[in-house]
Amino acid sequence: MASGTDRAVGMGLVGFSLLLFTYYTIWVIILPFVDSDHVVHQYFLPREYSVILPGIAALILLLCVPSLAWSPGRTASLRWTKRDGVTETLSDGSGCSASSYANSSFTRTSLVQRLALHSVGRNQK
Repeated sequence: MASGTDRAVGMGLVGFSLLLFTYYTIWVIILPFVDSDHVVHQYFLPREYSVILPGIAALILLLCVPSLAWSPGRTASLRWTKRDGVTETLSDGSGCSASSYANSSFTRTSLVQRLALHSVGRNQK
């Protein structure tokens, strides 16, 4: 469940998005039909910015988002607890490794075999 801070930030982002959408919609769709000497035009930028600003935002998005998704030090891991209380972890990064957080020991291949057998058993049900 989301905390109160998460909800407040989420509502703030939704409110900002609605405000921005409303402003842009009025600016691009409604203002071209309003006389250019009307007082409402002073609250909006010139019309050529309606193409330039979203283009710059899209360029920044395309340049920044891939840098968030890729990290050279990131590893994938899978952790589960068996009925006897043994927690097993399988991780794959620069090299595969397996570890146990209880008094049980096993090899990397035995862990991979256990994982493969577990997934095969689930698919047959």
